[in-house]
Amino acid sequence: RRAISGPDARIAPWEESAVSKALRAGEGRSNKSVFEPVVGTSFNSCEEAKDFYNLYSWEIGFGVRYGRSRKNSNKYRTRQDIVCSCQGQSTAGSTRTCRRGCPAMIRLLRTHDHGWYISRVVKEHNHDLSDSYAENKQWNSHNQIDALTKDFIRKLRNNNLSIGRVCSLVGAGGNVDAVPLRKETVRNVCAKLSQENMRNDLGKTIELLQQMKDADPGMSVKFRVDTDGRLQSMLWCTGRTKVTMSSLEMP
Repeated sequence: RRAISGPDARIAPWEESAVSKALRAGEGRSNKSVFEPVVGTSFNSCEEAKDFYNLYSWEIGFGVRYGRSRKNSNKYRTRQDIVCSCQGQSTAGSTRTCRRGCPAMIRLLRTHDHGWYISRVVKEHNHDLSDSYAENKQWNSHNQIDALTKDFIRKLRNNNLSIGRVCSLVGAGGNVDAVPLRKETVRNVCAKLSQENMRNDLGKTIELLQQMKDADPGMSVKFRVDTDGRLQSMLWCTGRTKVTMSSLEMP
């Protein structure tokens, strides 16, 4: 039986996770992967399932990402595919993409208590697998920055440190064999943090203008946005300024 509505994840704080079970069962085993995806393995959330499959992909030598999903009429997600990073084809014809139609994946379905379980496993790949630490780190799923490091980067950028200095402090460099992070990854995080700061600053500005308009009924605020809905310019004028300008224009 499967649930048809409810929360996105199962709350089971006392249940042993799939990762913990795999580590306990794989102790002393060397002839196969520790994190082997098997039909029937259950998880509390999609994120837990992705972490499990990502650990398996590290052992084998490929990267993973979210694939197709399905929602029912209740807007309840009932199916989620987690696929090899090489699944699919490039629509733009770019030679830089790694996508080449790889079939490897796992399919997750819902349980009756809002958890997830593996219903299908495809292990075959149509491309060469990574066989070293340096090659594995090139996959995006194996080159992610944890929340603590991301918060440290945010604080460094808030103190106006350059991206180069941030990379040096968090240990990012060009030699992927010697450092845990790539400079490109740190730069991408810094770019996302800058976008978040811009959205926060814009929200605070709009909130302040709204407070000023509530206190000054004669105040006007106008925005100009592009075709994608992004703010291009903002103009405001207080009621007192309007009166002053009107008096200056009078003959």
